[in-house]
Amino acid sequence: MNIQSSETLSRENVFVNNTLGVATSELSHWKDPEVFPPPRGVKLNLLTWGGIQVSGQWFTDSHLSFAAWAPVLSKPEWLKKRLEDFYSGKFIPKKS
Repeated sequence: MNIQSSETLSRENVFVNNTLGVATSELSHWKDPEVFPPPRGVKLNLLTWGGIQVSGQWFTDSHLSFAAWAPVLSKPEWLKKRLEDFYSGKFIPKKS
């Protein structure tokens, strides 16, 4: 599946950014690769047959290692700013 960066898999609100090489969604859940074939060549969340989540790409034989896939969660602007502030020393996380 070759998806352009501006295209959307409208059934599942998946946005693929080929420039960054990542598939994202604000509404993420595990997807059955037999029902929703994963996009190729982009970073995804993958669920191993052992139930462990890893990041990686889906390849032709990935079904042998992975039971499901999900898009990587996108970062809202407030989070991008917080991460930038954290790494520059302007933000210190509060105890919860």
